Amino acid sequence: MLFFQNLRNDFLSSIVELVTSFGEETILIVVLLFIYWCVSKRKGFTIIATFLFAQIALQALKMIFRIPRPFMKHPDLVKPLREGTATGYSFPSGHSLNGAVFYGSLIRCFKKPWVIIPCAILIILIPLSRLYLGVHWPTDVIVGTLLGLLLVLYLEPRLENLYGNDRAVRFMTLILAPIALAAGVVLALMLDFAGGEERLLKNMMESCAIMGGAFYGIYVDIRFVNFEIRENWWIRILSLVVGLLTGVLGMVALRSIPIVNLGKFLGYAFLGLWAGGVYPLIGKRLGLFA
Repeated sequence: MLFFQNLRNDFLSSIVELVTSFGEETILIVVLLFIYWCVSKRKGFTIIATFLFAQIALQALKMIFRIPRPFMKHPDLVKPLREGTATGYSFPSGHSLNGAVFYGSLIRCFKKPWVIIPCAILIILIPLSRLYLGVHWPTDVIVGTLLGLLLVLYLEPRLENLYGNDRAVRFMTLILAPIALAAGVVLALMLDFAGGEERLLKNMMESCAIMGGAFYGIYVDIRFVNFEIRENWWIRILSLVVGLLTGVLGMVALRSIPIVNLGKFLGYAFLGLWAGGVYPLIGKRLGLFA
């Protein structure tokens, strides 16, 4: 870690900060919705579900191990950069896990050289960027990357095969969605009224909320909507833009509820529900989906 810190200069730091941003949830969610709404529902479902399970596993491990970040344990030695992306505990690395799951999924699903090469590079560079920035231990990024690749290799093919069975997907979503939402509500209320260690609970609450909402949304689509992607790419792009804008507006409105963490829970749950099924239902009536 000190070796990477000694390499720092302004130009290299700007490049590394750009690289690490490719492991952050905002960018990944936009691309995930693009795949689900505009490219392939089956591949979109597969990658989204794998990504959601990865987030739950990530937060569970952080809650179990509670390892402080290197700049917290050795503030005299490690000087962090982009510290705002390093909230909560250190092990495992969320950016490394996100990069391995998301870009590994793209490689597995699309199998094109123009996809494989940049995705493989990012799977390697994102963990290294976290070491350079001084926000993770080497074990954090190694375990995060290996866990992400394991989920891609083991879990994702099973989810992809499952998607062809509507009854099985409905069963899975109806079982997991209420469990995730109930857990998210409990965590939100604990944060707002009972106290608790926010670093441990907040991210898990958000992950449960978006998983529960998304799985309910997917159930709505399979049960009532069954939207299809339009062939016209202009309509596909329009559907993405409209869906993102309206989804973000709804999420922001719900997050403004005075009970802070309950509002955040409702915002994330709405985003998942909107993305998975409610927006496809509305978009189909507007002609954005077939």
